[in-house]
Amino acid sequence: METVESMPPSGTCGARSVVALAWPAAALLVAMLELVAAPACAADPWHVERVSDGASDTASIVVGGDSTNEWTAPTSSGRATLMFGCEGKASIIVVDLHARVAAGHPETVSVTYRVDDAKPVHEKWTVAPDAERILSPAWLQLLTKLLGAKRFHVEVPSPGAPAASRGSWTADFDLTSDDGFAPLARQVAKDCSVEIPG
Repeated sequence: METVESMPPSGTCGARSVVALAWPAAALLVAMLELVAAPACAADPWHVERVSDGASDTASIVVGGDSTNEWTAPTSSGRATLMFGCEGKASIIVVDLHARVAAGHPETVSVTYRVDDAKPVHEKWTVAPDAERILSPAWLQLLTKLLGAKRFHVEVPSPGAPAASRGSWTADFDLTSDDGFAPLARQVAKDCSVEIPG
């Protein structure tokens, strides 16, 4: 039996949908997070969920929040979700676009991200088995940057068009809300036994 404990920050604009985590026993970079769509909450988008499957003593913990903008593609649109979490000692940062990231199912996708006004970072991120989530290859380095940031911007090439002509899906995250990303992510990191550098 699965137990879910939702811990939305105080003063938010209502109940959030449950974030359910599924971290298969496979390698960390092919782990995936299952997210039940959560309504946008203008007051404060960040929330923490704890999930226990009851079969083991290992709980999954995640902090997540929706982008401030909606991306648009020919077949769909929506808000992306940024998540940091763990199951036991396995931790990861995931961006869920809630739509297929790439045509077919490539192992990686080119991602450009920017934290505040820093120079853009270009990386290959792992594509999760459902092809809707992308996993940071350097999650601890990225987490360290995000903990001191106000904004996080992510660009992923739109699928289906030739590389030279296709646009990008973009997602912008406000990390500064009252009970924003940093304090909740620090608590999740502590609960996950993640040591933050510096």
